[in-house]
Parts: sequence; C-alpha cells; structure tokens
Amino acid sequence: MLVGGFLDLCSGLSGRRPIPIRTMEWCIPIQTLQVENVQLGGITHGLKPILPLAYKEADLHFPALSILLPTLTIRSYDPGSGRLVLSLPPGQALSKLQTLQDMVLTAVNFNYRSWFPGQRKKPTEIEQGFQPMIHNQELHLYCPIYETMAQPIPMYQGGTWIHGKPKPGSLKTGMSVRVAVRLYGISFHLAPTGTKEWTGKFRLQHKIIGVITP
Repeated sequence: MLVGGFLDLCSGLSGRRPIPIRTMEWCIPIQTLQVENVQLGGITHGLKPILPLAYKEADLHFPALSILLPTLTIRSYDPGSGRLVLSLPPGQALSKLQTLQDMVLTAVNFNYRSWFPGQRKKPTEIEQGFQPMIHNQELHLYCPIYETMAQPIPMYQGGTWIHGKPKPGSLKTGMSVRVAVRLYGISFHLAPTGTKEWTGKFRLQHKIIGVITP
C-alpha cells in the first residue's frame, strides 16, 4: 500500500517538488485505499457519542482514517458557514467514497440496538437520519476559514504554505483543489433531554487537514 505524508499533497502539482510543512500527517491516497480495510471501533458514549474509524492493512495500523483526495472542482463554498461542496465525477474517488458511506449506513442499521439499547428504528428511518457526505456526485465538507481559528487549516497557495489567515477568496466556485480529510468516525446526535436517547441522526465526523489551491 502506498501511504503518503502530508507533504505529499504537493506531489500532485505538475512541475513542483514536495514542500515541507510544519505538521506531518499520514494520508492514504484514494487510489490505494481499500474500503474493506476500514475498521469500526467501540462506541464512546457521552454528550456526542462517536464510533471511531481506523484503517489496518498487513502490519500497518492507523487509529484515524485520513484520505488524500485527487484534484477536484469546487461546486460551491460559503465562507460564512464553511460549507464546501466538491464535484465528484464518476471514477475511483466517487466509487470508493460511496462504498465507504454505504458501509457506514449498513453498520449503523445492523448494530444501533446494541449501541442504544431499547431503541427501534426502521431501515428507512436510519437512512433518513443520516447526513451524507456524498450526494448527487458531490462531496460535502466543512472547511471553516476564520481569523480567530486556533488551528487554521494549512493551505498551499501561490507557491507557499499558509498556516495563518488565508488570503481573501482562497476558495471560489470553479477552482481546482486537492484536499486531505481526516474521518474520525460516526457521530451520533442525542436528544437534548438528558435521557441519552439517540434522535436517529448521525454523520461522518471529519476535519480537513490540508488544501492545495493553484
């Protein structure tokens, strides 16, 4: 399996060598990702229960699933909410991410009663409660860019890494970007009553760990 460090984000830029940055993050390129090697951990209960994702292949084990995506086109970006939508044309990235999302839905459908005893939901309710990352050949991500962020998202822009405040208009519709995203696990939403009752809503909790722009 080919595994790349965070600096490998730059290797996809034609005519540019990898650029070292301050923080190293190991990522699995989407072309070498084997979805069947994604593992589900044990659920951690609390205000926001989460079921962690890990990745294991041969003697390699990653406690979190970090994926390096190919170059994709920005469909839309809302600076106010941080909502980033990338176009996912038919191909390997769409196929593997869709398979991973389907695996999550299946796992929740078969196991939620052991995670939340006493609750019963129909398969249609499970599907309706899921906030998808992949929908209509689009990848929906959260990419906040604020001046007050304690840990700004590293961005490669204009031939240099930016670790502080990005330039205005760093992300715009129609721009080509390459993104590295960490998938922490499946996050479940509880009712605000203190009963620890699951509302049926859940999503893949993620964090963008790097962006390359032209």
